[in-house]
Amino acid sequence: MKRILIVYYSRTGYTRRCAEVLAGFADADLEPITEDRTRKGIAEFFRSAIEAYWRRPAEIHPAGLTPGTYDLVVFGTPVWAGRICSPMLGYLKAHKNQISRYAVFCTVGGSDGTVALDQFAEIIGKQADTELIVTDKEIDTGKHKLLLEQFAERLDLSLIHISEPTRQY
Repeated sequence: MKRILIVYYSRTGYTRRCAEVLAGFADADLEPITEDRTRKGIAEFFRSAIEAYWRRPAEIHPAGLTPGTYDLVVFGTPVWAGRICSPMLGYLKAHKNQISRYAVFCTVGGSDGTVALDQFAEIIGKQADTELIVTDKEIDTGKHKLLLEQFAERLDLSLIHISEPTRQY
């Protein structure tokens, strides 16, 4: 049986909620990215956006699971300042050479996530098997569950055969 790892960072809980739903649909292991410092409050909000904009990786806790032992790694990241969040950048910096196949989903409040999706391909050096952008509104209304179920089906298909990369908005 193929194994899937979902690696995610969540500041507000939106990305965590998506990761947990997706893990249920995909029968995947979950790896939350954690760090010592807090990102609560308006000053931390702006500092987080600046880090993402300037592509500064955050210092994170060591991973508990080894991504190289999985057939597919799914990354879940909030979009900050139109880019990958800095804790995810820290994870990618530490583990990008262990990733053979990956997929990604982004959660967005008001910005577009396409630049963040493109960053993954740039950092890892290859295109994701499949991609998804989920809005906070879709999460608030429960629509994210259907989107994530469809995403999980595409993950299963990508494990069966190599297909053309897909992006869903």
